[in-house]
Amino acid sequence: MSQGDEIDLGFTQEKVKKCLGKLPPHYREPLALYYLEDKSYLEIMDILRLPMGTVSARINRAKKIMRTICDQQK
Repeated sequence: MSQGDEIDLGFTQEKVKKCLGKLPPHYREPLALYYLEDKSYLEIMDILRLPMGTVSARINRAKKIMRTICDQQK
């Protein structure tokens, strides 16, 4: 990886963290568990004590909300 790629990756990671921080906790937690901690839906279900459908819905909604938040950060 070149130095330019490392800078771009660092910028992207920083932007993602800022956007993630703007999500409400009930969306942020399952999204972070899934993408940052590589937890399965079953593991997230157990950790957050939520039904599978709720975990799935929150992750999908969180992705949409986060996309909107990140688009506004440009």
